[in-house]
Amino acid sequence: MKRIIVFALVVLMAVSVFGCSIKTADKQDGKTTQAPTDNPAASNEPQAQTDKPVETETVSSDEPVEESNEPSDAPTGEATIEETVVYDDNGLKITAKSLDMDGLFGPEIKFLIENESGKALTVQSRNVSVNDYMVDTIMSADIADGKKANEDLTITSSSLKNSGITQIADIELSFHIFESNDWLKSYDSDMIKISTSIAGEYEYSFNEEGTVLFDENNIKIVSKGVNEDAFLGKEILLYIANNTDESITVQVRDVSINGCMMNAIFSCELNPGKHAVDGITFLDSELEENSIETIENVELSFNVFNSDNYDGIVDSQPITIEF
Repeated sequence: MKRIIVFALVVLMAVSVFGCSIKTADKQDGKTTQAPTDNPAASNEPQAQTDKPVETETVSSDEPVEESNEPSDAPTGEATIEETVVYDDNGLKITAKSLDMDGLFGPEIKFLIENESGKALTVQSRNVSVNDYMVDTIMSADIADGKKANEDLTITSSSLKNSGITQIADIELSFHIFESNDWLKSYDSDMIKISTSIAGEYEYSFNEEGTVLFDENNIKIVSKGVNEDAFLGKEILLYIANNTDESITVQVRDVSINGCMMNAIFSCELNPGKHAVDGITFLDSELEENSIETIENVELSFNVFNSDNYDGIVDSQPITIEF
């Protein structure tokens, strides 16, 4: 998901802080790594790999990126939520107050956070999904001991658009909580589900149309085509379905475009049973350095590992995508 794009916009325009992850490119070996921004104490995640015979699979992808995943028979009316206490433990109480569909960067969940823990705390969002699609969010709230604050969790409009979501039926998330003066003292809440007023009539739909790149181990990856006008350059949009019972992270390795090795910005996390639409980004500056105006073919391999313990799940063989 394009967290780095949202982060740049938010810093420049709203001075907000991310409650999710930035995708960064490792310039030394062309691999991508993921660096969490919502926990300053976190370390870089390793990429697990296994020995595989080197064979290249070639697929052709001519899918337009404008495809949407809109559900048939979408419910009418704007979604709302009832005021509900969603977390109350360790002296910290969080109440979901309302849902504002017209936030600056996307829909906003309004929270009242009350801190009686005896310590200054920071609360951030983690593992957020809407209608079973993983989405990017913005939230980082500092609350002094004995104080309360009204804070927003923003669901970025760009991630909703990529996923074809026009109505919000269900939101799932967890909170990452740490002492503001000691980032090492942290914990995560259990997963929390917030259902809106349209949840009962909403029909879930997942658009898997496109070129299948990988479909093994209950993980499916589909190319949705090239977006020529991404914020930082060009991107290949991927649909990913995680039909396993564990949280996974999908990254790419050994990426080349038109025969030139490139640095790719991509790292996508999915909770069990969730879906995502995310883009592999290639910077305009590097494309220009390699005289690449049009993406004709891309070669890459997928590295998939358990997001919790980093155990390797899949190291795919090289895949060539023809456009």
